[in-house]
Amino acid sequence: MEAKITLGTYLNSPATALYNLFGKDAKNMKRFEKFMSRELDAMAVDRIFNKEAVTKVTGLQGEELEHFMELYRPTYDQVSKWGQYDLLEYINKSFKAWDANGRPAPEKLPKLEIPPQNN
Repeated sequence: MEAKITLGTYLNSPATALYNLFGKDAKNMKRFEKFMSRELDAMAVDRIFNKEAVTKVTGLQGEELEHFMELYRPTYDQVSKWGQYDLLEYINKSFKAWDANGRPAPEKLPKLEIPPQNN
């Protein structure tokens, strides 16, 4: 059971205060908060830039739809400022650029060869 941390804890034990600010648990919490922030941003992008909206504008389906959406996925900063018109304009302009470039597929990372481990 964890003890409740109060203001008195920090006043009576500056070392505890420093550990709580800079210790392993605090670092893990900060790392988790950053991770959650990125995940929430990604979910917001997914709600706006989704397969249904892209298909409606472009007519793409299947693998081509996946390729287009991966290559032209907008950032959270972009979609947070968009209205419906901005989204449609972005999809339309991006589709025209993608089509003009020969409808490229996204580059995949090469498969890593992992040698067997000797235990």
